[in-house]
Amino acid sequence: MIHSEKSRVQCDGHFSSSPTLLYRLKSPDGHYVSEFSKWEEDVWQFSKEVSINWRVSLPDGTYLTDDSNTSLLDLWKRVVDSCLNDCRSGKPISVQHAPSLMSGIRRIVEWMVRRHHANLSTLDRTAFEEFIDDWIASFLSGKTDDELDEFDDTQSEDDSVEGFGPLYKVVNVWSRLWGQSPALEEIGLSGLPEDPLEGMTSLKFTKTIFDFIRKSIPQLPDEVAIPAMNEAHRWIEHRADDIIRLLEYCMKFVSKSDDDEEGGARLTYSGMIEFGDFIFSNDPETGEPWYEPVRPYSTVSGKKRKHTHYWVPVQQVRVLMCDLLGACTITIQSESGIRMGELRSLPASGRLDSESHSTIVVKRSISGMTELYFMRSLLKKGHPSPIQEEWLAGARPIGSTFVPGPVKAIWCLQKLFDSWRSMAPSEVGKWLLVNMRSSHSLPLNGTSIVHSSAWIVRNAQRNFISRNVDLSSLPNKSELGEDLSKYRETKGQCLQTYQWRKSYAMYVIRTDRRMKAAVATQFKHASVAITEDAYFSNNPDLLRERNSQQSRAAAGFMYRRIVGEEPCAGRVAKLFDKYADVIREVIGDTSNPEGIKNLQEWCERRNIRVFFSPPGKCFIPIAPLQSECHKVAGTLHWSVKEPNYRTREPDLCAGCACFGIDREHSDFWIDRYVENATAWRDAKQSELSAGFRVIRRRAEVAENILRLLGIELPRLPARSPSARSKL
Repeated sequence: MIHSEKSRVQCDGHFSSSPTLLYRLKSPDGHYVSEFSKWEEDVWQFSKEVSINWRVSLPDGTYLTDDSNTSLLDLWKRVVDSCLNDCRSGKPISVQHAPSLMSGIRRIVEWMVRRHHANLSTLDRTAFEEFIDDWIASFLSGKTDDELDEFDDTQSEDDSVEGFGPLYKVVNVWSRLWGQSPALEEIGLSGLPEDPLEGMTSLKFTKTIFDFIRKSIPQLPDEVAIPAMNEAHRWIEHRADDIIRLLEYCMKFVSKSDDDEEGGARLTYSGMIEFGDFIFSNDPETGEPWYEPVRPYSTVSGKKRKHTHYWVPVQQVRVLMCDLLGACTITIQSESGIRMGELRSLPASGRLDSESHSTIVVKRSISGMTELYFMRSLLKKGHPSPIQEEWLAGARPIGSTFVPGPVKAIWCLQKLFDSWRSMAPSEVGKWLLVNMRSSHSLPLNGTSIVHSSAWIVRNAQRNFISRNVDLSSLPNKSELGEDLSKYRETKGQCLQTYQWRKSYAMYVIRTDRRMKAAVATQFKHASVAITEDAYFSNNPDLLRERNSQQSRAAAGFMYRRIVGEEPCAGRVAKLFDKYADVIREVIGDTSNPEGIKNLQEWCERRNIRVFFSPPGKCFIPIAPLQSECHKVAGTLHWSVKEPNYRTREPDLCAGCACFGIDREHSDFWIDRYVENATAWRDAKQSELSAGFRVIRRRAEVAENILRLLGIELPRLPARSPSARSKL
C-alpha cells in the first residue's frame, strides 16, 4: 500500500485513482502518479523497469519540459493519465505498456511542433493524412530510427506488432486520442474533431500502410550492394579474427581494472606497460597491418594536471566490433533474405563445427551430390507463437572445402560475442546477437548485456558502409535509373535493412525467373502469389530491372569482344565476330559507357538477353535451335527463350553455340582446371589414367578457356603423400 499522502494504489499492474482521477484535477501538481513519482516531475517512474521520460527533444530546439511548452506538456500528461486510468475505448492500458504508448506520443508531439499544431483541435483527418505522408517520406529516405521487418496480419489488436511496431504504436496513439476525446472534452480540453482512422482498427490501417511501404522500398542498387557485400566478406575473411582477438585481449585488462564502474577500463602504470601495442595482421593486398596499432591512451587531471590516468582503448574496440557486426549481418541478410526478426532470433551455440552447430544444420540434396547449409531460427509471422524453421544459407559440392558466406558470418558472431554471452543471463545468452546497453564500454558482468535490437543491427550496417565502403564517386543515377545520389550524400546512412531482402529476391530471379517458388519457400510465404505481389509481378520497375540487367550483360560481352578491351571465349563470341561491322555501327564513335548503353538499348529492342551461370553467359535468344541443353533434353524448338536448367552443365555449355565466357567467370574455370588437372596428374602418376579420360578432357577444356581469356594457368598443388593410396 502506498503512503497515505499519495493518491494512487498499485493493483495488478494498474494505478487506480483514489478518490479523484488526476487528469481531471485543475492542478494535479503535488499528487503522485505512482508510488515513486509526482505529476510535475520530468520522469514518471512506475517501477524499476517501467518509466516515462517527458524530456522530449523538439524540432524547434526546445524540450517538451521547457517553460515555453507548459500547455503542450500538460495536455499530453492528461492524455496519458486518462489512457491509464479512465480508458474510454479499446483495451485498458497497463503501466507496463506506458513506454510503448509514450514512444508513439513522442513522434506525434515532434510532428505537431514541426507543423505548428498547438492542441488537438486541429488534428483532423487531413492532418492525420499529412502526418502519415511525412512519416512515410521520412522512413523511405532513411531519416527515422524505424526498422521494417515483416507485418504479421495474424496478430490481434491486443498484441504488440513485432513486424512493424513503430508505425503501429503511432497509429494506435491517434486511435486512442479519438477514444479519449470525450474524457478530455469533459474537463474543457479539445479532443480530436473526427476519427482519423474512419472506423478502421489500428492494426488494419497499419497493414495498409505497411503493404504500400513494402512495395515502395527499392532493392539496393548494384553500385551500392555489390561493394558493400564484397567489403563485408573481406572483413569476415581477413579481419574478424583480429577483432575477436583484440576484444579478448582487452576484456582481460578490463576484468582487472581498478575502476569500479561498469565497463571500467582504467589501468595502472604497470598495466599500461603490460598492455603494450596490439598489432593487427597484414592485409593480403598491401602486406601491411590493416589497422593502426591499438594502445592505451592517457588523460591528466588535478589542478596542476599532475595526475596521469591510463585507459584501455575501449572505444576503438567497440567501433571495430560494430563494423564486424555490420559486415556479418549484411552477409547473412543479403545472401539469405531473412527478415530482421529472424536474424535476431538466431540461437547461439556452444560448438562451432558445421555438423553440430545448433544454428546451422547440414543436409544432402536429393541427388546426394550437394551439401545444403540451413540456418535455424524462429519464425513468428503467421503463427500464434514462434516456431523453429530453417532457411537455406548456401550450398557446396560434396567434398568441397568452400563455406558459404552466411555460415562464416554466423561462426564469426558466435566467437565475437562468446565472452559476453557467457556472463549474460540465460534468457539473453541464448541468442546469437547480444550487445551492451552502453555503446562506450565493455562489460564487467551480465547485467548490462541485452539482446541486440533491430536498430542496433541497422545502425551497425549503416556505419560499416559509411566507414569502409567508398561511395563518393557514385553518379546521380545508375544505368537503370536508380537514385544513387542519396547513398553518395549520406555515405550509405539511408540504408534500410529490408532492402537486402529485395536484393536477394532479385538476385535469384535474375538467375532464373522460374525461381519464384523457391523465393516464396525461402521467405516462408504462404503462397507464390504473396511473393509475386510483394517483389515481382506487379512491380514493373523490378521486372524492367531484371530484363535490363540481362540485356546490359549481353551488351557488355559484345562490346568487350568487338572493341577488344578484354578477351572473350565461347562459340557465341565467334558469332559476334561475324556481325562485327553491325555491332560497331551500333556502338558508334563514343566512350565506353555510352557505347555499352547504345548496345544495351539495341539488345533490349531485339530481346537479346543473357542467362547467368557460374561457367558463363547463355545467349539462347540469339540461336535457340543450336542450344545443346535443349538438344539433349529433346525440347529443341525455335520458340524456346531460356536454357533447359535440368540438362545444362559446364561440359555441355562450353561447346554450345549460345554460350560465351568472359573474365567474370574466370574463378570458376580456374577452380575447374586445378581440380581436374590435379586429379589427372595424380592418376597418371598412379598408373590409373585409363579411368580418368573424362577428367583429362575437362582439364583440357578449362585450360583452353583460360588461355583464350589471357589468364595464366595456376600452379597445381603439390601431390599429397597419401594421394596414391586414396586413388
